[in-house]
Amino acid sequence: MVDSRKGIIDRPGLYADFSPTGSGKTFAGIQAARDIEKTLTLVPVHLNAEEVAADGRAAGLDMEAYPRLDSDTCQNFRKAGRALACGMSPGETACIGCSWNETCAFRRQTAKADGAAHRLACIERGARGLTALVGDAGHIEIHEEPSGLLRPMVSFSSGLYEVSRACDEAIDGEYRRAEKPGARPFGQDLVDALNEVKETADALDDRLRSAATTAEIPLPPKTPKPQHLSLRLFHAWNMAKLAPHADAARLCRGMVFGELDRVMVVVEQRRSHLSRRIVGVWRNELPDVPMLLADASGNMESLRTLTGRDVLDITPAGSLPLCVPAKQITVDVTRKTSRNVVSAIVRGVLAEYPSKTRIGFIEHRPHVDHLFRCDSPALDQDRLDRVAMFAHYGEGPERSSNRWYRECDLIVVVGTPRVGESAVRDRLIQMGRIDAAMMTGEQAAWGPCQWRGHTESGETRTVQGVGYGQPDWRKAHKDIVRASLVQAVGRGRGILTDGVEVLVLSNEECGLMLDDRLDVPRISSNLAHVVEVVEKLHRVNAVDTGAIAGALGLCDRQARKCLVAAERQGLIVRSGRRGGWLPAQSA
Repeated sequence: MVDSRKGIIDRPGLYADFSPTGSGKTFAGIQAARDIEKTLTLVPVHLNAEEVAADGRAAGLDMEAYPRLDSDTCQNFRKAGRALACGMSPGETACIGCSWNETCAFRRQTAKADGAAHRLACIERGARGLTALVGDAGHIEIHEEPSGLLRPMVSFSSGLYEVSRACDEAIDGEYRRAEKPGARPFGQDLVDALNEVKETADALDDRLRSAATTAEIPLPPKTPKPQHLSLRLFHAWNMAKLAPHADAARLCRGMVFGELDRVMVVVEQRRSHLSRRIVGVWRNELPDVPMLLADASGNMESLRTLTGRDVLDITPAGSLPLCVPAKQITVDVTRKTSRNVVSAIVRGVLAEYPSKTRIGFIEHRPHVDHLFRCDSPALDQDRLDRVAMFAHYGEGPERSSNRWYRECDLIVVVGTPRVGESAVRDRLIQMGRIDAAMMTGEQAAWGPCQWRGHTESGETRTVQGVGYGQPDWRKAHKDIVRASLVQAVGRGRGILTDGVEVLVLSNEECGLMLDDRLDVPRISSNLAHVVEVVEKLHRVNAVDTGAIAGALGLCDRQARKCLVAAERQGLIVRSGRRGGWLPAQSA
């Protein structure tokens, strides 16, 4: 893998490496960087960038990560955040003339990264200005799914009126400013540009209100961008105390200044009404240097479609054996699955793996909040003490951090990260599949589907799942969902000798071995309480039903019903026909 990277040094073009997660793509990049004067590596999130930069420095490289912009790094984050809320770069607006520039941690850390031979940044930073970020880097690596960098996009259903009003205020402000004694000359170029942005916002707003079907919107001729437009516009909007919708403002400016590749109005049928929104797609110009796209969940067809160029596959030949295979139990858990049901599943997993004391959970956000983050978590303290890490889909660490396999002895992925119709349609627009994107949800044909997998005992099993019938929609949906699952599973680093076991609870096909078990025990809070009482009362001999009933505050008949339910789940055992009850681990 290191040799394949060294082989493309000084050979401009697009290259792809589809090696699996944990195979050493990041390590290979660090080793290859020894032979390259300047590199730029783009990763999903800041945490990942900081981890890789630390590994690079440990290897003796001059490697730095660009910092996160937040209240810890920016003393004037309120103003910088306002610039972001207006869809503008703080560096071009809020930072100009800032009184904290001399002591600003963000500027200091940014300058340090700018001066490093090997730089790391998050993909979002590159999406907003790839050409400027690349600078004089002679080699670029992009880790994980690159569509957000290659073809950034926005989607919004409101905010155009606010953009139009903000432009009016900025124009009036420019006239008032020019009338003051000693003011700089009237900015006709600014006013002309603002008028065009306003007219674009008004036209899009009219289109958004009246559209009956999904359609492409023609792009206007490109207008030259006035010098310091962002700064002057930001000042004008601040004076007027306006903060237009960030995505709407970015899109309108992008349309006027010729930055966009495609704009569409999307109309979708909801249960009782039509939903309308504007979708815009940029296409980042790719530099004429070696650019490696390293993505375990990618495919050549998608990369060629996204880039519009030929891509050479340099994935090393052969396959890596799994030292710790991941397994899948085909249970369907979605964001809408009851929190109580998910809590019961998690308790069941904990009961199935009593020897695991540092377990990591990756789940949907509502379930993570309910189980671990709220003031009254659904799990009791003894169970919480066995949880080492947790994250929800889309948070970042679930697809990028190496802490998981180092700090956990089991990783459990609970749920399928399915996305709605809008996300699939956006993916189709981003990929240029416009005919498919213009189909209705009915034409896309969401419904039951089947797939086959192999169990750990060697049998073939048919699994009932769900998906789209229309091929383009089916592929787009699968690309999004499978990418999230593959990256989550990859946190276990199963190809390493010190990797950890991963259990996936999902009925989405993701290339894993199927567990012989069809389900995990479901331990409700009531059953959990019954087991706790049995464990508490048990000393040496079995505990009789009457004592358990008294501790539970139930009659013998009700207590017996609960005990039998716990016995069926394998949580407790009966000691003879009338000999009482024992905890399962004591039997």
